[in-house]
Amino acid sequence: MLPETTYNLLSRTYHAVDTLGDYADRLVPEIFVELPDDPPEFVTFLNNWIIAREKPTTDSEPTFNHYEPSLSQVELIRRAQFKLLQTRDRANILCLGNRIADERDSNSIQRVVSFAVNTNVEKLKDRLWRLLLERIGEGPMFHILTTCSIFEPVGTDCHVQLCGTPLTDILQHNIYAHKGVKRDQKSDADDARPEKRRRVGLGSVASQSKLINTPADVPFARNRIFYSRAQLVNSNKVRLGLPSSHVLNKAQPDRIAQDTPDSIQKKLEAAARHLSKYIFPHQYDLKNVFTSAKDKKSLNPFPVFDDREDEIL
Repeated sequence: MLPETTYNLLSRTYHAVDTLGDYADRLVPEIFVELPDDPPEFVTFLNNWIIAREKPTTDSEPTFNHYEPSLSQVELIRRAQFKLLQTRDRANILCLGNRIADERDSNSIQRVVSFAVNTNVEKLKDRLWRLLLERIGEGPMFHILTTCSIFEPVGTDCHVQLCGTPLTDILQHNIYAHKGVKRDQKSDADDARPEKRRRVGLGSVASQSKLINTPADVPFARNRIFYSRAQLVNSNKVRLGLPSSHVLNKAQPDRIAQDTPDSIQKKLEAAARHLSKYIFPHQYDLKNVFTSAKDKKSLNPFPVFDDREDEIL
């Protein structure tokens, strides 16, 4: 069973999302990928790793007959990298740190040469993936490596992407699409998640349609993101660091002697939620640089959002 938050996020971005075991069963319908005597770590591997796919070019997904593999997992990964690099899919996480061999690599017999370490690739070579290769064969494994996004669980319902077009690139593409093209979208009324979770997700369709600036349009004002210069304040004291009015200097909640561990925890959680509204204003439908018009006559083209207290209340 996939974590609800993870599934909701990925299903709003990808055409289809499954566990690795479910998708492998669908690719090779004539076999059972999970067997009764499998080691527990392999069962966990099949049930917790996630396979996500963008919309296929055909109406149905492929299926494969089962054959004993003749290639190793390492060689399959190399062949997958070569195919992706040939099709100029260099953004695929599987290809990071690799390139097709050329005249500079006359001493190499490999078609793909590594120029930087890609730790994601190393994780796809471990014994669980080798066991899966033995179970499903070369065709399905090559299909997964070249057409799917693979997400590894890292605890607390979080996953890290090991293969496929980076999720951030897909989301960025969607932002540009919303900015320039009208597309039919799923409304919040069709979203089965609780209202609170919808608010802090990718934002409603209405809020996305208000986007007039992309991250590339937003310059960083150095004095807002770095420590400011030393200032001489009252009593001839020198103040270093962020201004006293900065939210990071006000985020720590006040404590009193009567506080219990439960009340302290509630105060910390409330302070964290309050701080998140400064960090992620667009997700809370607050004023932000992505939906604010630029003032082209000013050195700072966007409003200063240092104090949001009145807006949050």
